Amino acid sequence: ALSPAAAWVADYYPVDLVERRDDETIIDFSAADARVAARLLLRLGNRARLVRGDEVAAQRDDLRSRILARYGVA
Repeated sequence: ALSPAAAWVADYYPVDLVERRDDETIIDFSAADARVAARLLLRLGNRARLVRGDEVAAQRDDLRSRILARYGVA
């Protein structure tokens, strides 16, 4: 789910539009590697949220933990 500030993702990447609302755009984002979607989610921060995708969530959480550990925040 993309906030208006992240709606550009639907134009930049090949996605399927699921639903468009005033406050967010729901897309179906497919990637051969879950890490691709995880990196994009982290880059978008609070401008996007994962609706479904357990493998993507696991990759996102792992990547987030490794980044925080690198900076001594974890």
